Amino acid sequence: QPQYAMIFRSPRVSARARLFRRSAAALCAGAALGAARAGERLDRALDEMDRIQAEWAGGLLNTVERFDRFFGDERFDAEGRETRLAVVLGVYADRRDGAKIQNRFRARLSLPNLQKRVLLFIEDAFETERADRPAELEDAARESKPVTGLRLAAESVGKARLTADLGLRLGGDPQIVARTRLSFARVFEAWERRWIQTLSWYSADGFAAGSELRWTRDLGRGRLFRSATAIGWRADESGVTPAQSFSWFLSRRDGGGHRWTVRAAWPETPGCERAVYAAEYVWRRRLHRDWLFLELGPGLDFRQEDDYEPNPFGVLRIEVNFERP
Repeated sequence: QPQYAMIFRSPRVSARARLFRRSAAALCAGAALGAARAGERLDRALDEMDRIQAEWAGGLLNTVERFDRFFGDERFDAEGRETRLAVVLGVYADRRDGAKIQNRFRARLSLPNLQKRVLLFIEDAFETERADRPAELEDAARESKPVTGLRLAAESVGKARLTADLGLRLGGDPQIVARTRLSFARVFEAWERRWIQTLSWYSADGFAAGSELRWTRDLGRGRLFRSATAIGWRADESGVTPAQSFSWFLSRRDGGGHRWTVRAAWPETPGCERAVYAAEYVWRRRLHRDWLFLELGPGLDFRQEDDYEPNPFGVLRIEVNFERP
């Protein structure tokens, strides 16, 4: 036993052990340093991917914003915080009812010194039964029911926008109106996903609510595709009203644009008796800068109440938009 003990205590064996331990420590230190550097490179790569993804998502949102602005999407009137005036003068004609005049007026004024959070708004829309009787236009304007009041636009949180309205609906029997609208946009892979939720209350007509989900994809070269699924409910109607639409957009550098849409709606589901299916084309042209537009196009609809007989129609609109940043 003492002989074996002397062997294990020999300086020669101890030197080898020390050399082994030092080599192992060096290898471990090198591996740790390499792992740390690899981790740093991975972190930098992930940060770069996050930056590229954020830029790409921002670019997609800006593209959708530009298309919606050019084609006059209604959400610009509902969600905007700048002073804006929009007037639409139009004629709608179909085989079933003939021609009628359709006008719309919307204005909002950002009150001073309130950081664009409180706005004064007014909205009105009316139409005549026939376009060949000018006296009916005056009667329709007199019988219209404009809504006016104050709008609170909450500070945007990311891509979420919240607005709340309190006002009066004039004309006929005036009613108190309270409305709220929440819009949230997010990029999901190659799609912009936007959810819009609305809730309104009229002192005489009661509550109404609506929900819409949009999926929009940039197809490149000035092209856009959108699928919109919506459902609405009103206290003075039975059931709900689901709707679906598919739209293709094309924007041209010469100030023109095209929109093709197929859509359907099923009012008062499940007891629906007024379903509507339609296909339409709209050509839109910027006539002067960013405030004067011309819009026209044909379409074809099929209504359940008419036994789905084809009903061709056409629209012609002049739109004036003034906006102050």
